[in-house]
Amino acid sequence: MRCVRRASLLALIAGAWLALPAGLPQPAGAQQSPFVPATTVRDNIATTIEHIRLLRGVPDGTVSCRGNRAGPRPSIRCDVRYVDNIAVTGIEITERDNPANVWTASFRPYMQEEDETAYLLLVDRSSPARADSIRRATRDLAELFFQVAPKQHVAVAAFDSKLDLLQDFTQDGKAVAAALDRVRPGNTTTELYRLTLEAVQRLGQFDAPRRVLVIASNGKFDDTAYRSNQVALEANRLNIRIVSIGYYEKNSDLRDLQSLRRLSADTRGFFFETPGPRQGLTPRNRNEFLARLHAGVIIEAEAQMRGVPPALQVSLRHPQGATTSFVAVLRPGVANPGGGLNDATTPMAADDYLGRVLAWVAEDYSRAAAVLAGIAILLLGFLISGFAWRRSRRRRAAKVAEPLPEPAATPKIISEEPPTFAEPQIHRPEHAAAPATVIRQPSPLAWLEFNGEPGTVPMFKPRIAIGRERDNDVVTDAQELTVSRHHAVISVTQDGFFQIVNRSKDYRDEVNPILINGVASESARIADGDVIKLGTGNYGFLFRDAREGSHWRN
Repeated sequence: MRCVRRASLLALIAGAWLALPAGLPQPAGAQQSPFVPATTVRDNIATTIEHIRLLRGVPDGTVSCRGNRAGPRPSIRCDVRYVDNIAVTGIEITERDNPANVWTASFRPYMQEEDETAYLLLVDRSSPARADSIRRATRDLAELFFQVAPKQHVAVAAFDSKLDLLQDFTQDGKAVAAALDRVRPGNTTTELYRLTLEAVQRLGQFDAPRRVLVIASNGKFDDTAYRSNQVALEANRLNIRIVSIGYYEKNSDLRDLQSLRRLSADTRGFFFETPGPRQGLTPRNRNEFLARLHAGVIIEAEAQMRGVPPALQVSLRHPQGATTSFVAVLRPGVANPGGGLNDATTPMAADDYLGRVLAWVAEDYSRAAAVLAGIAILLLGFLISGFAWRRSRRRRAAKVAEPLPEPAATPKIISEEPPTFAEPQIHRPEHAAAPATVIRQPSPLAWLEFNGEPGTVPMFKPRIAIGRERDNDVVTDAQELTVSRHHAVISVTQDGFFQIVNRSKDYRDEVNPILINGVASESARIADGDVIKLGTGNYGFLFRDAREGSHWRN
């Protein structure tokens, strides 16, 4: 009887625990549930990516997100792809309108088993003289794509003056290798841009979350009506990434590979080059190729309570203070673009206007020659105008230096009596000009040399406040979210020492740390040369004592 009562009591407790409201906040240490895509449009959360920022050398890439509100709490998954490998050290996801609401987030690298990319392998078969390079290219591609992942699809095509599809999209690696083995040299004419554009359009018709066009070519082209920018515009419109491998016969052919570099750079892809007849891709090259093909992370996050916020602020931390940040605008109950099957991919690019201009100039030799000729004409014009201005100045200086004619002698009045003056002549000494008043500016007490914004900051007052809010004396970098709104105070004590105090303990349950030379402290003295870090990241400053007699000032 007692056993029955105990079993009934345990069942009652378990039922009460399961019946707790799902809207209660989840504990900070609770395990995050894996993301499950929504099965209906009503539960789906479509996203729009805005305000993308890539800071301190983060490579370009793409990002796509989707959410689900069918569970007890809304969840989201973001696929972040980069064109090159970069490590991710941390993540933070907060609600844009209420930063205090932090989502439980995790990230992990891509695995080939979960890759859902559709690949179209495009081999340049032009010119029988390139038979060895064509054979090397097909072998390299067969080794790269022999093992097709369960969710991948691969197709094979070859071109010279026309495009032939040798193998439609398949998940059979042996069929891909057999199609590559059937590639034979064709005629000498190659229409690279026109047929690449046709391949892009054919790949765009295949329904897949991600599409990549892999080109193996020597970069030469005989097109007259098509250009690289037309291919790049169509590829970007269809969210297709172009990856190219350049095979050159001799060193003089290296300049022809510029066309492949341009196509890859304009579509967030990457480029490899190798001497085709002598050596193909080495094992190291193949590993790097596959690593860059899958570079990026998968982000999964879950809210702490029910309700879908208007937008989320997502920040990824990388080594050496580099960051990736973007805003995901959430639209619950809306289907994803493209019929709700695939996520909309948004390109991520840094504001490298100089690089884009240089690439645009180098795309066409006639364009580069015209730009250089224009620059030469401008420089010649500046030189001619400079010489003319200098000559005119010399002429004016010569006219000023010519001696003036002597004035005629003044006739003297002969008189027996000396002249009379109405007023006595008084010789007054000329007063010297008063010396200029020098206003001496106060010297700073110390200098704070930050490793980011706002740079080097002087300390004039005996007490300054540091934090992200505008009411601080020193406002830190707005992108460094690990710094608190009112983080620290530096003051001069009565005995002349500098002291730093952690202010985050006044309004936070968990103290946001301050590290002095790597040691966490809430209040401590600091001296010249100390390194202070604010928060859990790498953001901080070097403290320099600027007073008279300090070691740094001397």
